[in-house]
Amino acid sequence: AGILQSRLDGLYKTGEGAPLGEKLYLLSYLDCPAVILETGYLSNPADEEKLQDPAHRQAFCQAVAETVAGFLKSRLPLLGDSR
Repeated sequence: AGILQSRLDGLYKTGEGAPLGEKLYLLSYLDCPAVILETGYLSNPADEEKLQDPAHRQAFCQAVAETVAGFLKSRLPLLGDSR
């Protein structure tokens, strides 16, 4: 979650605090890595404008996908790797 937030802070430039972690009820009983992402607030005109921009949505999705792929690659053994 921390790595993902750092990556997304570059898109949103908010720098608002640390991830909440297990303090969230929705995450407290999971037995696997999980995060909840807020992509913005439609009641915030600046967020709404960003969310309507296809390039911004693409950059957001790319950042999430690359972060998740990096997380998995660093923690799961590669199938068929004989090292």
